[in-house]
Amino acid sequence: MFKSPQIDQMTEADLGRRDALRVIGCLLCAAAVPAVWSQAQAQSLSAPLNLLKPTETLAADEFKLMSVAGDPAILYASKTQIVGGVKRGQVWLTVYSRICSHRSTVVIDPPQNQVMTCPKHHQAYDLATGQPTGYVHRTSDPLAQYGLQVRPDQSVWITGLIRPQAG
Repeated sequence: MFKSPQIDQMTEADLGRRDALRVIGCLLCAAAVPAVWSQAQAQSLSAPLNLLKPTETLAADEFKLMSVAGDPAILYASKTQIVGGVKRGQVWLTVYSRICSHRSTVVIDPPQNQVMTCPKHHQAYDLATGQPTGYVHRTSDPLAQYGLQVRPDQSVWITGLIRPQAG
């Protein structure tokens, strides 16, 4: 059977287009994952989650590493007011996600000097604001932040996501 060179070229061109469309499809799916993840996080907090019992305390600049609906997080106590935080006793409390807003790397190292640093690319985040800080400027997006409630018995509860992960 005789094949024309034009038919071979068209088949190769079609395969090239198909491969390109597959790659584009994969990239679009990968780009959608952070947005879907943020929505899933918000939905997974349909019921309040108890963080601190009435007898548990954190002093200023202390923290507690935890998991919120499967998401690594940090409860931080500050001596100064934190936007989105709540006051309990002499400190302001807030909870941030420990997922880097640049590449979604989990920030596993404990904070030092009120700063949490991503191990992947060394982006630092200020624990008082959740905002990126320092000399590495990989992102301008802050960490996701959870809303808190101090109940009359002085227990602390997460009530939802007040600032979702950027993406």
